[in-house]
Amino acid sequence: MTAGVEKYGEVVRELYRYYLPYPLEYLRESNREHGELTAAVERRDAVAAVEVTCRHVEALHTTMLHSG
Repeated sequence: MTAGVEKYGEVVRELYRYYLPYPLEYLRESNREHGELTAAVERRDAVAAVEVTCRHVEALHTTMLHSG
C-alpha cells in the first residue's frame, strides 16, 4: 500500500469518528458531492467544481459550524 493510500485511510477513520452523529443519508449526499467534485476536476470543468464546492461548504457551514 502506498503512503498516500495509508494516509487517506487514517484521515477517513478520523472523519468517521467526527461524523458519527450525522444521519447516514446526509453522509451519502456528502460523498456524492465529493464524487461530483472529483468528476468536475477530472474533466477540468472549473465552473462545475466551484458550484459543487460552494454547495458542499454551505451545507457544512449550516450543519457543522452553527450550534443552533
